[in-house]
Amino acid sequence: MKTIVYTIVQNDMVMLDLWAKYYSKHFDKLFILCNETKHEYTSHLEELKSKYNLDYEFLQEKIKEPVGALGIIKDHQVEFLKIYEWVLYCNLDEFIVVNPRRYKSLRDLISKTNRKMIFCEGFNIRQD
Repeated sequence: MKTIVYTIVQNDMVMLDLWAKYYSKHFDKLFILCNETKHEYTSHLEELKSKYNLDYEFLQEKIKEPVGALGIIKDHQVEFLKIYEWVLYCNLDEFIVVNPRRYKSLRDLISKTNRKMIFCEGFNIRQD
């Protein structure tokens, strides 16, 4: 089963490192959409590409509002679904975890479920 996860980044290489490290354990392919990301970060993206099965693309148009992002996300999803059986988009600061009483990992959930779509419940975790 071929799987891919993708996100949008704008110059935040620290969060991208954490995101790539986490999702590379659960997905076959990682894809990064670079929105106004400085080209000086290309070397860092290349390092991530060699470390994880990751590709990236510099967006031609700047995403200025959520509606614009939604169109780009949907367009990529349509293309990815032609190749991959499982496609996940999540924001750079979102880490999806499974109920440990039901599944060992996100990859375990993907391999065992027969649903076409899974909804997530979000929690904002912060340190006071």
